[in-house]
Amino acid sequence: MRRDARKVAVGTGALLLAAVAVLLPQASVQQRPLSDLFPAGPVLFLEARDFAGLVRDWNNSAVKRSWLASGNYKVFSNSRLFLRLKEAQDQFAAAAGIAPDMTLVDAVSGGNSALALYDIGNLEFLYVTRMPQAKAYQSMLWQSRAKFQPRKSANVDYFVRQQQSRTAAFAVTGDLLLLATSEQAMAGALALIGGQTVPAMRQEPWYQRAAAAQGAGELRMAINFQRTLNTPYYRSYWIHRNATEMAQFDAIVSDLDRSAAEFRERRVLLRAQPASDRRSGEGAVAEIGKAAPADAGLVRAWAKPDAQVVVAMLEQKLFTPRADAAQRETSAPAAGSMDAPLGSEDDLEVRIDEAPPVTELSRADLSAVRSLIAANPVQAMMQVETSRPPADGVFVTTARAVALLGEHNWDAGAARTAVDGVTTQLWAVAGPPSTLGRVHVVAAGRLLVLSPADDLAAMIIGRSNAAASLPAAQYAMRFLHSTESPRYQRMTTLIDFPNRPTGDGAAHEPLFFSENIASLSRALSRLESAALDSHDDGTAVRQNVVYRLR
Repeated sequence: MRRDARKVAVGTGALLLAAVAVLLPQASVQQRPLSDLFPAGPVLFLEARDFAGLVRDWNNSAVKRSWLASGNYKVFSNSRLFLRLKEAQDQFAAAAGIAPDMTLVDAVSGGNSALALYDIGNLEFLYVTRMPQAKAYQSMLWQSRAKFQPRKSANVDYFVRQQQSRTAAFAVTGDLLLLATSEQAMAGALALIGGQTVPAMRQEPWYQRAAAAQGAGELRMAINFQRTLNTPYYRSYWIHRNATEMAQFDAIVSDLDRSAAEFRERRVLLRAQPASDRRSGEGAVAEIGKAAPADAGLVRAWAKPDAQVVVAMLEQKLFTPRADAAQRETSAPAAGSMDAPLGSEDDLEVRIDEAPPVTELSRADLSAVRSLIAANPVQAMMQVETSRPPADGVFVTTARAVALLGEHNWDAGAARTAVDGVTTQLWAVAGPPSTLGRVHVVAAGRLLVLSPADDLAAMIIGRSNAAASLPAAQYAMRFLHSTESPRYQRMTTLIDFPNRPTGDGAAHEPLFFSENIASLSRALSRLESAALDSHDDGTAVRQNVVYRLR
């Protein structure tokens, strides 16, 4: 995904920092959590136990070198978002008189550090880090203070410089270095450090709930989600387009820890209003997970899915598989629609001089399948997809299946009749079975498996009594990146081959699948697998994500 550039490292300096803090002046300030020092109103809050360690490990990582040389980075560096960030970077450099590059990041990276983002569009933030005062005085910020205007807040000096609409401000007090793009945030932080009574982030209900939800990790992110949800940037850049579904949450916290073998992320999405507890059906996911092939590239499972969701999955994955499963929009977004994108430069590529193709396959009558599902409510649904090495030495193929765990035993004959009725309709439109492919139906007790690949269906049925490979959860998934990545690259290289420019060394925009996405996958080659399990107790959704490394 786009969001794969998150990098972390173990905070090994916490005990040393604590020992040094005892020896420094203003000891009472040093013992206070950094979150106590931020004024009210941030959209997002980030805290690292050892930010300098994170920066050091990122700069020395093979992932960074590979990504910066990748087609994915080339495309990103030409994106509108990147160019806007570059513009803001240049404006900050003009305001501060110092380029905000990795040299500056190294100079201001201390141990325990935190950043609060107050305005997304204007990139207004406040950054606070713990470092020895002597190191802060050696930083390029302090050395360039003569270019700034000196001011005071709570009897503490800070320095500010403005250029057009941009502001740069910094201060050093005790073992704290503060850097901000908002003078109001800087003054508020110094007032809190000085013990004055001003509105603070720690007093805001969203942050109190997020902080109390779980123990902090090496890297913590807390989001004031109701405020985030109402920004135009969320509607424009949130790729999942599920703002309506997400509107029930008012705060989100995510904590990440790392070991040599894995990264482990713990997420909590806190509801504004309690809902029903959905944990009672979690055991069905573990039960159906027994049937998941151990070497399957992607496995996803849901507890007690709605019948409409089950039918939609069968239609999309088995009956009329296609990349653009969502219906094409033919009208402008309704006013106030949170899920509607505000438009992008990609819209310029949409043809308006010809009608979009009509997919006749989507007109199949699925009433028999709906009746089948209604007669035996699904307790768990599992999606299995996996690539297969080329038997002919050329083409990588894919196999897919959907497994359903019913409330009681399935009627295999009725299931075959319902499925065959749909495929017969589709053959009448799309051609004979050799063109469309047949959907095989296999039943064993409460487990029903549907798949175009008869060997995959038989494999799933044959594993129904194996050890559980998925945990009990409302939703669980696993993805084998190390297995799927080389096959994906081979497959997409063949798919993109006709679009490759001719000529040796021809400069071109990286092809989306085989050069852009594939290069991101190569940059993350240490990733062996990713797994997630989600639990919903009504007040919050808790998710555990494990990234295993090789």
